[in-house]
Amino acid sequence: MQTYGEAGLVRSLAARDQVPVATFEPPFDVEVAYLLETYTPQQLKVFYALRQVTEERSRKASTSLEDRISSWLSRYLPEHGLKNSPNTLAELSAACKSLFPELTDWHQVPEDWFGPRKSGHYTNDLASDSGNFRNRYIFRVLVDRVRRGDRVFAVVGSSHVVVLEPALTKEFGPPLLRLNGLTRTSRP
Repeated sequence: MQTYGEAGLVRSLAARDQVPVATFEPPFDVEVAYLLETYTPQQLKVFYALRQVTEERSRKASTSLEDRISSWLSRYLPEHGLKNSPNTLAELSAACKSLFPELTDWHQVPEDWFGPRKSGHYTNDLASDSGNFRNRYIFRVLVDRVRRGDRVFAVVGSSHVVVLEPALTKEFGPPLLRLNGLTRTSRP
């Protein structure tokens, strides 16, 4: 579980018991297409690259942060429709200077620039828009699966739970709890 988290544990248990699994996350290309309606390709690419920096700089890896981000800029994002600059570390540095004059070193981008409830940078707004898009997508997939008769066990981050729970309760009614053979709603 340390390497792949809760989702990895669920996949492992499902494989052991031959239970089908599926993702309810939107394809990255679909998320990018949605966000391109509001943000420029450069803003998106810098957002994803810098968010990756905040995730990667604490990871222990056999390659340097620069090598990982460089590879990510030049390979991963272009594969998903973001072929525009920045594609190199030099271009990332230049784009950061243009978009964030106060950021003297992209290595030091603050994590709170990606907090969807914070404000101050377009990255906060973009994180919020991305999260809202993902919540709507996840909701639709869960509802469609339940409506077709699938039994669904979902593993999502806590920020999604607080948004999805009221929407799912509105859609299906209060959750039912089964305790010692008795069924009751989770709320009085």
